[in-house]
Amino acid sequence: MTERTAVCTREQAAQIVDYDHHRIRVDGRLAVMLTYHWMPLEETPEPLLLRVVFQYAEKHPPAPPEVQAIIDQLHFKETP
Repeated sequence: MTERTAVCTREQAAQIVDYDHHRIRVDGRLAVMLTYHWMPLEETPEPLLLRVVFQYAEKHPPAPPEVQAIIDQLHFKETP
């Protein structure tokens, strides 16, 4: 499974944490955000790594534009 991660600030994470398994675009590709590992966010230590996967993304609901705007600010790296 192809996966990428990006470091989020706590403020960014607070705005997107409720959109676990929602569809976004990363580098022009459909992806699914995985945020369940942050819950509860107040107890999650930093760094806050947002995980995205590309398989089956079309089957998930789209995240709202304000979430995509946050995603567009992040720098994703391939996960080994």
